[in-house]
Amino acid sequence: IMYGINASTGTTFRIYNKPGGLVAGPTAFKTLAPAGDPCATSVSDPIIHFDRLANRWFMLEMGGTSSANRLCVYVSKTNDPVAGGWWFYGFPTPALPDYPHCGVWNNAYVCTANESGTGAKVYAFDRANMLNGATARPAQRFTSVAKLAGYGFQALTPAAFMGTTAPPAGAAQILARHNDDEAHAGSGANT
Repeated sequence: IMYGINASTGTTFRIYNKPGGLVAGPTAFKTLAPAGDPCATSVSDPIIHFDRLANRWFMLEMGGTSSANRLCVYVSKTNDPVAGGWWFYGFPTPALPDYPHCGVWNNAYVCTANESGTGAKVYAFDRANMLNGATARPAQRFTSVAKLAGYGFQALTPAAFMGTTAPPAGAAQILARHNDDEAHAGSGANT
């Protein structure tokens, strides 16, 4: 079991065995990035998923500096996150990728972020190459539909399947977002 912690000094993670005993950590995400890379400056918002199809761990954090925004991705090399090691990938973003959410899909790791007031963005990462430690293709970046009125902060949540059966081949990634009629349509929405 892996657990991410958001802290003032950067994000960390801990690894526990099934009975709940601490096996490793806390470990700073930034220690998995190469020295000098913007991801070696940990920021916040850790995300951890288990990729059931590949039997691997996927981690992401918002990283970088004010002049080098990044989504920092770590994929375990084996199913053992303690001894197996990690592949590292740093993806530049044009603005601060705040409040990321991620989902594991059969053909991509899909993450969303609210980019500094420009709305919700969706990133698709090269899952196949990342599982093998190969050079990942650049992330595909999409802009979500129109902003919801009433909120400056826009967010989407990608679906992540929980069983052992993958989504059908070619199935589109499912993204959800809330829609509060009072917040988005004004206080008279229920009258």
